[in-house]
Amino acid sequence: MHRRAMLLATGGVATVAGCFSTDGTEQADATADFVDSNVLTAPPRDGSTDTSWLRIDIENDTSAPHGRLEAESRVRSEDGTTMVTGEHVTSYLPANTTLRYFVDAEFEVDAVDAVENDVVEANTRVESTQLDDVTVRNTDLSAGGDVLNVTGEFSVGVDEAERLVVVALIYDEAGRLRGTGTDIKYTLDTTEPVEFGANSDGFRAPAGSTPLESYDVVVFDGYT
Repeated sequence: MHRRAMLLATGGVATVAGCFSTDGTEQADATADFVDSNVLTAPPRDGSTDTSWLRIDIENDTSAPHGRLEAESRVRSEDGTTMVTGEHVTSYLPANTTLRYFVDAEFEVDAVDAVENDVVEANTRVESTQLDDVTVRNTDLSAGGDVLNVTGEFSVGVDEAERLVVVALIYDEAGRLRGTGTDIKYTLDTTEPVEFGANSDGFRAPAGSTPLESYDVVVFDGYT
């Protein structure tokens, strides 16, 4: 594996001037800061041929959760040419959590001069309620290519719901968030358990990266 530390150029940091908890007390600002970027060559976990990778770390170091986040990175050569552009979307970034993701693409690692990062879109306030009275059962994590899917069923303490959003948070052995899967459920009769499949792509990673270890499932009422 060949790694090269890169100059980090951050074009966007998402912040919010303040949000409030359910009891009306003001919470700390939610942030999404690019804290590290790197390029490397290595085979994918499920392959043997070296490819080029972009590794990005985004941190929310506050006590407030961050909502949907779309990030974009551009790998540039010394003359400023954009060699490759990588994008990543996560639906939820918990408080005091670092998100790490990888983008595999065709570029010459030794020709890279800088990586520029931007927040393209950010919901810095979670404008919904995370349900506490939720029981999640029979969960399972499956993988296919760069797609992960967390399946299971949940029960909530209400009889009906117009729109519930299930978010699966996938973590590696170092405790970093590696991405999220989502499933949206409409007009539910919740007197019976509700099946879900929260999935997303963007989980392909190079050999030697920290393995995935665990996942959490949370349910929101009208998540945006």
